[in-house]
Amino acid sequence: MLPQARGCGQRLPRVAVGHSLVTRTPRGARLTPAGEHALERIRIALGSLATARATMGEAQDRPLVRLGLLPLVGIGALGPVVKALQQQGDMPRLILRTDTIQGLLDLLVSGEVDAVVGGLDGE
Repeated sequence: MLPQARGCGQRLPRVAVGHSLVTRTPRGARLTPAGEHALERIRIALGSLATARATMGEAQDRPLVRLGLLPLVGIGALGPVVKALQQQGDMPRLILRTDTIQGLLDLLVSGEVDAVVGGLDGE
């Protein structure tokens, strides 16, 4: 190992979290209390990432629909549509956003939603 690289492994984590994560001992190294806390948090984060990756892998075969809704009108109209899609086995992944009419139109123009449900004819 190059002499200038020896302490690199200790300095980088300290810079990232502001505390020393590892202390050297005659037998090697051990985690400091801050290191143990960081390790616990890292394990939780890695578990969440693994769950998200598995979920995304399972859902890749279904299309994603980003839908903008008026809070009262859209939510009420969405129930029968979701039920019908589930019964047909065509249920896409949904991301729902609620806003005012102008807010929904802005989301549509910016490409943050694919469609907007504002009301149905005959209501």
